[in-house]
Amino acid sequence: MGNNNRENLDYFMEEMNCSYAIYPYSLISRERIESLDAVGNDKVVNKKKLISGGFIINRSLAREGHTPFMFLTNCLLDIFKRPLSINPKLMNDEYADLIEQSLLDFYEMVTDERVILDTPLKAVGDKKRDMIKYLNEGRAVEIVLEQFMGSYSKKDAREPEMINDIVNIGTVFHEAFNERLAQARHFYVLTNKGIGTWYCSLGILPLVWCEIKFCIENQIKIKVCPYCGKFYVCPPNNPNKRHCGEQACLYQYNKESRGPNFEAERKSIRVPGRSAGRPKKVVK
Repeated sequence: MGNNNRENLDYFMEEMNCSYAIYPYSLISRERIESLDAVGNDKVVNKKKLISGGFIINRSLAREGHTPFMFLTNCLLDIFKRPLSINPKLMNDEYADLIEQSLLDFYEMVTDERVILDTPLKAVGDKKRDMIKYLNEGRAVEIVLEQFMGSYSKKDAREPEMINDIVNIGTVFHEAFNERLAQARHFYVLTNKGIGTWYCSLGILPLVWCEIKFCIENQIKIKVCPYCGKFYVCPPNNPNKRHCGEQACLYQYNKESRGPNFEAERKSIRVPGRSAGRPKKVVK
């Protein structure tokens, strides 16, 4: 990002009382990232490769850097796995403490500060009721991303329970989406490919919903990796991609689809005049 853009962004965040900012991007080239970069990139080998990710700025600690795609959203859902998996019949102090500790873990993970920076939606001042509001917001994020916004193939038929979840969570989703986005500020920058948007906020939860807003506005198809649980972007030429592409996940995918000995078989194959290469995929 140009020096003028960066100086203007810093001034904007100070004037708007914003401590954090994110700039998400999806399936763009390394060359374009370098034109947007606020912190400078190391040398990259393949500048034409399309990648997804984002930048994040933490003014309170004077830190900034690159993040994976949907970084804040992935962190929130990863931390909230345990409280979201529990469904007590009655709210109790132990469950409220679990939600609170999960929230503190989330903020510490993304800001390095163990402080809850956002108030719950329509806070009532009662710890147990307020903690449930945080949890319902996390559940709305989970359902919208996993069930509603994903890229689906014929094998991913939507179950009736999924539709019911979307209907039941609708009120919470609209409440969270509208109120959290109202807490965020938008800063527009001119790039060599058009206009980009920085999302700025005093807290973190509004930026989670800004990541979702970014996906909705850009019609980005995302799925959940079955191996690491992270969200990833499905490229236009492969909308049914089955994994996120990380090395460990690719290995697990190949192990399942080609058999446990696929690596040894790949290395053992020799073609006259060619070195060992990837075996042909068997069509079943």
